[in-house]
Amino acid sequence: MHHVLKPRIPRAQWRNRDQAGLILTGVRGFTLLETLVAFMVLAIVMVVLLQVFSGGIKSRHKSDQHLYATFHARAKMEELMATAVSPGSYSGRFADGYHWQAEIMRLNEDLSAGQETDVERLSISVKVSWSEKGHRTGTELHSLKLVLPES
Repeated sequence: MHHVLKPRIPRAQWRNRDQAGLILTGVRGFTLLETLVAFMVLAIVMVVLLQVFSGGIKSRHKSDQHLYATFHARAKMEELMATAVSPGSYSGRFADGYHWQAEIMRLNEDLSAGQETDVERLSISVKVSWSEKGHRTGTELHSLKLVLPES
């Protein structure tokens, strides 16, 4: 004869049993609304975090541009200080796309009448600029150079 095994508990309670066969009472899953709210909170947190990281990357890029421009301006200033220069305007372009402009002016005209000096005073300004989002921005250095007059 063939025996049919009958379950010891009614079918209505089968859903509330865990793998060990224990009856789970009062346990329920998350509702669709709870799940959607959790995903929305997670999405908002992710957007905020991405904006923070994006802002940091933009700030670093801008800082790097100013740093490179300052290096270029300093190198150009050292070049102008080390060589014989005449008053006037000079300009050029560096290999990496930065532009430079130098203004050299005599300051001896500022001396009071009757005051003489053996040294020529030159004011040197170097501006390095670059294009960023359609407008030019840059950095500028100023220095004085004392030159002995040619004899």
